[in-house]
Amino acid sequence: MEVNEAVSRISEIHAHLLKSELFRGYRPWPTAMTGAIAGIAAAVQATVLPAANAHEFALFWLVVGAACASLCFGDVARNYLRASPGERRRTLVALGQFAPTVVVGVIVSAMLIDRGPQYLPGLWSLLYALGLFSSRLHLPRSVGWVGLWFLATGTLLAVSGDAWRTPWSMGISFGCGQVALAAVFLHSIERSDRGHA
Repeated sequence: MEVNEAVSRISEIHAHLLKSELFRGYRPWPTAMTGAIAGIAAAVQATVLPAANAHEFALFWLVVGAACASLCFGDVARNYLRASPGERRRTLVALGQFAPTVVVGVIVSAMLIDRGPQYLPGLWSLLYALGLFSSRLHLPRSVGWVGLWFLATGTLLAVSGDAWRTPWSMGISFGCGQVALAAVFLHSIERSDRGHA
């Protein structure tokens, strides 16, 4: 019975350590690229493909969001396949923390795309803030500030209800937020390389 108890305690300790380790699978450059994509998309929508209504605006940004998510999660998946078993476990834990936000975001988008698309820009930012806060245990501490950015911009966009009238509402909210998030990830990597993290 003592062996079983020892194995159980080791498993508990391992689970506790896994919860407290930083996840470094979200990398700065793909994250920064999504910020740049948001800025470019805002410029394109402002000049070339202006939205006639909130529905067109939301559809455009759904496509942009899907492309950005594919870029980041594709990078995570590529690194996962090359990772050690410990890094793979950390990846699954971190993604497990963020996944409910993505699922709810997809459901809310599907529900509101035809019934209330004007609310989607604010809700997307609020949900993203929630995802960052949910994952914060596994990410650098400064991610909390970026989460606050998304919380603040999401609140402003949701309260205004007419964020769709300017593509810069999304370009600034997500573009600046993602660039700030990339800076946090880059700073964390640099600190880790110097042995301070």
